Amino acid sequence: MNLTEATIISVAGSVHQPGQRSGDLTELLRGNAGAPFTTFALAVDAALRGIAADKLCADGAASPPTLDVTFVELALMTDEAGRAATREALSRVAGAYADASIDPGERRLSATVVWSPRQMLQDQMALAGMPVPADPLPLLRADFDAMVKAYAETALTLPPDEKAAAAERLSPAPPADLAALMIASPQTRRLPFDSSVLATTERLIAASQPGYAAVTILAVERALGGDATPVGGILDIDDDAVRSLYRGDWTFNKPTTTK
Repeated sequence: MNLTEATIISVAGSVHQPGQRSGDLTELLRGNAGAPFTTFALAVDAALRGIAADKLCADGAASPPTLDVTFVELALMTDEAGRAATREALSRVAGAYADASIDPGERRLSATVVWSPRQMLQDQMALAGMPVPADPLPLLRADFDAMVKAYAETALTLPPDEKAAAAERLSPAPPADLAALMIASPQTRRLPFDSSVLATTERLIAASQPGYAAVTILAVERALGGDATPVGGILDIDDDAVRSLYRGDWTFNKPTTTK
């Protein structure tokens, strides 16, 4: 098969510099080996290649099919411009993870694939039976900073069973997923609390990435199979193996409080 014609759209706050880059996927990912997004993108690319080969490689074809993939790389938090760019990028996708189509005449498979740490957080909440907010966009960085600061000042040293109620009373009040992430972070003043929350985010992404990739591939297969029902969250996937893979070693442990 030909090299994957890829575009990576990165919003502010993601691992790569914000903007749009196009070219061979392997070259675009060079220098980031082992990073969760790189692992995800390569896993999805391999699956899409298999799908394209299965659906478009007819016997005696004069040329291999073309795979054209746009990866939308989101961050947990961004700025106003990043949220606007996210809205525009997500308008191309039915569902939360991916959309795809095949042009048999051109022998081309086209897909738009979303990498979203906030979706990972919300999926882990859903798997834990927790209520999930409806907002799929990255958090505003200024709001994140203000909410984390307010939590650190008022809730960090409270007994574990009082933290959730205290988070709900904060001003500004955090959305349920950010509150859950803060409560899941080390409850200590030994390092800046925003650093603790960001480290917990990295742990969340590492635990979620294999399952998130599996859900993304299933979303592509559903789109190409003629199922018009988009995959909007992990609970739309009725597959215990995928759900177990998604959980990985992540858990919303009840926190202990240290000074």
